[in-house]
Amino acid sequence: DFDLTVKLRTLTNDSEVSSIRYEEKLLDQVIVIDRSGSMMSPAGFTKMDAARNAASILADAAGSSSQIGSISFGGDNNEPDYASPFSDATLDSFLKPANDAHRLDVKSAIMGISDPAPNVMTSIGDGLDQARQEFIVRGSTVGKDIITLLSDGMENEDLYVADVLPALLSQDIEVHSIALGPHADQPLLQDIATQTGGSFYYVDVGTTAPIMAPTSASNSVQSIDSSISIMASTSPLSYQLSLRLADIYLAAYEAASDSSRIFEAYGSITNSKDINFSLAESQLEDGRVTIAWSNPDSIVSIEVYENNNLLVDGINGVDIYSGDSHAELQVPNLNVGNWKITITSSKQMEYFAALSAKQREGARLELAFDQVLDPAVLNEGGTFKYGKPIRIVAFLDQNDGGINNVKVNANVKHPSGDLDMLPLFDDGAHDDGNANDGIYANIYRRTTLASPTGLSETPGSSNNPSPSIRGSYNVVVFADGNTHSVPGRSSEAFSRIAKASFNILDGQETKADRDYDGMPDVYEDSLGCLDKTTPDAANDFDNDTLSNISEWQGGTNPCEQDSDFGGIHDGSERSLGLNPLDPDDDFIPTPRMVDVIKRSSEHQTDDIQLIPGVVTIRYPTHASYQTIRIFRSTSKQGPYNLLADFSPDGSSIYRDQNGIIGTTYYYRIQAVGTSNAESALSPIISGTPKNDPNPPIGNISIAEGSIVDNLNVNLNMRFDHDDVSHFRVKNLNSPTFNNWVAVQNNSHSMSYPWILEPNNNGDAIVIVQFKDNENNFSLQYTATTKVVSQGQLGEVRGNISLTGNVPNNILGSIRVSLTNASNTAVRATVPPVYANANGDYRLASVPAGDYNLLINYGALETISLNVSVSNGVITSVQNQNIDIPAFEFNTPAMGLYSMLVLSLMLTAFGLIRKSFSNE
Repeated sequence: DFDLTVKLRTLTNDSEVSSIRYEEKLLDQVIVIDRSGSMMSPAGFTKMDAARNAASILADAAGSSSQIGSISFGGDNNEPDYASPFSDATLDSFLKPANDAHRLDVKSAIMGISDPAPNVMTSIGDGLDQARQEFIVRGSTVGKDIITLLSDGMENEDLYVADVLPALLSQDIEVHSIALGPHADQPLLQDIATQTGGSFYYVDVGTTAPIMAPTSASNSVQSIDSSISIMASTSPLSYQLSLRLADIYLAAYEAASDSSRIFEAYGSITNSKDINFSLAESQLEDGRVTIAWSNPDSIVSIEVYENNNLLVDGINGVDIYSGDSHAELQVPNLNVGNWKITITSSKQMEYFAALSAKQREGARLELAFDQVLDPAVLNEGGTFKYGKPIRIVAFLDQNDGGINNVKVNANVKHPSGDLDMLPLFDDGAHDDGNANDGIYANIYRRTTLASPTGLSETPGSSNNPSPSIRGSYNVVVFADGNTHSVPGRSSEAFSRIAKASFNILDGQETKADRDYDGMPDVYEDSLGCLDKTTPDAANDFDNDTLSNISEWQGGTNPCEQDSDFGGIHDGSERSLGLNPLDPDDDFIPTPRMVDVIKRSSEHQTDDIQLIPGVVTIRYPTHASYQTIRIFRSTSKQGPYNLLADFSPDGSSIYRDQNGIIGTTYYYRIQAVGTSNAESALSPIISGTPKNDPNPPIGNISIAEGSIVDNLNVNLNMRFDHDDVSHFRVKNLNSPTFNNWVAVQNNSHSMSYPWILEPNNNGDAIVIVQFKDNENNFSLQYTATTKVVSQGQLGEVRGNISLTGNVPNNILGSIRVSLTNASNTAVRATVPPVYANANGDYRLASVPAGDYNLLINYGALETISLNVSVSNGVITSVQNQNIDIPAFEFNTPAMGLYSMLVLSLMLTAFGLIRKSFSNE
């Protein structure tokens, strides 16, 4: 027993002691089969024949510790049956332990279900209630009560499901339901499975049948036909009904027993067939090798090899069971390595083969369907609403948590017969919860066909059944990946297959289409670009060449050019025969990294110059791009017209020279690859041709870089352009800038009063941005200072006199600075100063401490003095004298001139020396 703790994020949690128990799951399983008159179609090999052959697989798949029994039901139109409440259901075999003898009894009972007369009616409730009573009478105390129900029609005699369902729920009975063919009450069978915690499956009979569209055609837009003739299903659903039904019975057993499908194969045999596969997992046990074939009259031999060793009945725990058209090998331990199934047949036939097993600590795969439930749908007896997207979810985990980085695909068999492949993702972006949590999901939008519930078959006539309407979607999920490594065991490759179906209800209150455009209101409500009050079926809002109604019928997103975000837009994928829901088959990427270059200073390494009157566009390059198309509009909403169509030259630059000065243009870029595959359009970018396209460059400082002891400071700003017209300022922690402030007198510099907002450490950062008369924006420039309390700073003052060859003006020639004890400049906090014309200098806002005072004049040797600074105190430095020798040039400018002359002299000397050496 284990304790359980449930947490709701950080809000609350609750724990229960010894609330979970892990033990072997034993099954008390009753097979319930419809034997109404409609089961006798189609002629030749009927649904009744298929059910008898396929259902007997469950008897041989059952574990030896489980119990198995069988019931069939068919009404006699003579209700109520007071004398015998179960007269419409027959207990064909008792619920008893699945030993060898009882397996034979169950298979004989199922195969012995007689062909029903045409007037036998459908009384599903009687079959369910008979099974419920059997659990009460002969059920074990530890077995999970499981009903596997098969029916092909609508209820038309009591007991009805509604009469029995409350009792099933109260006894915690799990029902796995199979709807056999389009005449079945698919919503009802799904509802039974959903409410009892089971799985729902739909098996088509493979005949040509009409598909009823639940909406009428608009008078302005051509809608889909009201009925579509659907041919027999395609592989693997094109195989005979008995094999497809055997597949689903095995899937129902897997769901009930918490087993997983590891491998499967369909095919045909002329004489013999070898089916090879390999296992890389060490954590599989309680395996089932299932082989079913289509011709019960054929003499069939089955051999199963594990690493070249023939599996023999009774050796190493292997048990082998068989029926007229199937064989079942129960293998307690499955070993890593190569496996082979050899089938030999006396006649040509089709086969289905599969391996199922339980996981000790390996990968587990569960399949679920999700939709925000609608009370109107539930009230009408359905589960999922027509037109509303379905979330397909696959849960992949092992004992230590979810398994990520697994390739998971869902194949969805649409009622029309189309096969839609939908990848499932664990990236946090496909309605799958958090990224990398082992939950894989995606949205399936093509819920375009639905089936009704509760319609009555004509009593006493199998020739006039309920309408043949497919509204169920068969889903097969394939997962291939690697388990987590755990102590003592490395990561292992695995494959898993999970199967189930979902049904969409065609109800009276669930099909609203108030604008009569062929798209239901609930579908239009789920997508922001559509309007349920306006006929918009013919529009193409996302510019992917597909109309909205075409995307509704095809399952793509009418609000997104590239539904799978793979790179090629939906219309191009359809025209090329690609899957618009699978990003893996997209062979050119969308050009997303596009921009309009608005400052050359940011791209100096690219050597890009901005040209007056030109919009310069950057687009990405890719080996798959054969053509680049540039589209332009004067409105962000479009329409966009083709501006340029060219082969990329590697520069990644296009210049639009055909714009009007001052007009803003919007651009989208498209790439074209082989076979004229067109990418989705790039994000929208914009640019404006200007007489001067270059933005201002500037900088900012606070109190000339000093530490300050007052929040009220002056910002010193400098910029390079004469036409800088405005600036705006903000403190770092402010969400927005202040309003634009006009620059006065077209100056290149200015001072602006500002109030600092330092952080808790006293650091204050101010940000400024400039713009010019062409509305070009500069970068955002920052300045930083330290704010301390008043009285925490000192000053250093002194005077320097010059003697000797003193120039006429010494202003700006004597530099004074401070270094700390390690001789490192403290410029970041105390900037250097220059003495005035009288030789006086002042270093303000100096933090307390010991410093070296450095005095420089031109190229003369530095004077270094030790000074100590105290808070709130002016430190006076003894006056210093610098004697200027006669050869010293009088100005810093002359000093530069002397260096130039010296350089020329040295160069000349080098040339002379070279000429001598050449001689």
